[in-house]
Amino acid sequence: LDNIRQAWLWAVHNQQTTLLDQSAVGLWQYYSMIGPLQEGESVFAQASEALQAGLRQPKGDAATARLRQSILSKLSAIHAFFLVMVGKYEEAATLAQRAVDLGRANERAEGLIIGKVVKGQIAQLTGNYEELYGEMTEVFAQVAHQPPQGYCKEAL
Repeated sequence: LDNIRQAWLWAVHNQQTTLLDQSAVGLWQYYSMIGPLQEGESVFAQASEALQAGLRQPKGDAATARLRQSILSKLSAIHAFFLVMVGKYEEAATLAQRAVDLGRANERAEGLIIGKVVKGQIAQLTGNYEELYGEMTEVFAQVAHQPPQGYCKEAL
């Protein structure tokens, strides 16, 4: 696990967005099943913050920027998931909405779908079943319209 932590931190600090994108779901599953949840929250917070800072310093063309935003959407949604797991619902809801907004603005749906699932999870945990129904209805519609790709498809 130490090697995985070091590799993730290296990818975060060096803005290796493709590596972060490829490893995010596997790391998410590891931390959500094995824990510790606080560490999962921390590593995805670091990645989201670093990628957000990197977007403020534009590199490459518009397509590269959109790709980076879609990866930020996915990382933010996973971070929101961990915030829910540690009981920080308000912070999670804000971050999940940001993931949804970023996901809508881009061609890839993973962050949007995960963000909506997290928002539904918060609605369920807080007893807001009408909102839960609305979020899950949107998730099903989005998946039918634009199915997730790769490993994220298996996670959902």
